[in-house]
Amino acid sequence: KVEAIVVYGRKDRTQILNRYLQRNLKKNGGLLQRVHFIVYFTPSQEDVTYLDELVHANAPFYDIPAVYGRRLAKIYSICTDPQTIYIKIDDDIVYMADEAIPSLVRERR
Repeated sequence: KVEAIVVYGRKDRTQILNRYLQRNLKKNGGLLQRVHFIVYFTPSQEDVTYLDELVHANAPFYDIPAVYGRRLAKIYSICTDPQTIYIKIDDDIVYMADEAIPSLVRERR
């Protein structure tokens, strides 16, 4: 199982990143079974609204899980399944090569 954790904060960058996330979803021939969005800092209301709409439009593949802990620990608090490969992606990634996620997964296995 392969899941992405996206540290979210900005709509404009996530709109670009979403193209790569979609391409890498298992349902589209990729490896990602789920994409978790973690809100690391307080975004604007426009950014919150966009994320809610994005997750709703892509459910059940996208979600905003409950997290706990402080600072960076929040991001990793959902990484609880030892059989899952978690790939952390920042929301400001504006280019992802076709082989990026498959290469990371190959290295982990």
